[in-house]
Amino acid sequence: MYRVNNRIITLLVLLVVAGASWWLSDVLFHKEKTLHVTNERRPDYVIENFSSSVMDKQGEKKYVLEAEQLRHFPGEEVSELDKPYLIQFSATAPPVHTHADHGLLYHHNKRILMTGNVEITRKEQESSAKSVVTANRLDIFLE
Repeated sequence: MYRVNNRIITLLVLLVVAGASWWLSDVLFHKEKTLHVTNERRPDYVIENFSSSVMDKQGEKKYVLEAEQLRHFPGEEVSELDKPYLIQFSATAPPVHTHADHGLLYHHNKRILMTGNVEITRKEQESSAKSVVTANRLDIFLE
């Protein structure tokens, strides 16, 4: 009987020491266990009166992209544009002017999705008249 009581007491002491060690490590090395989850979508930067010019290898303007406001969202790798305006230049033809109410800039600025009152205009030249195209949505792949 003495051996059984001795084993039970030893087991209880070991359980108390193990529990105290676990509790002490939790108190001393307490890490924040709460997870902050938000559904809030926030840009990491906003640019008012945005303007960007891209040149070709010869140093000539390839295109100019402007917007009243640009908002970049890092998790999505997308930028939203208010009133985007794109001018695409060509050595052999007049520039193409495109504007819309809204735009999304994707794929490291290689794709623009313009929506809402999209209008594409190319001024007249010797061989053709002025052309105007309107649409509700336009996908532009740059380069």
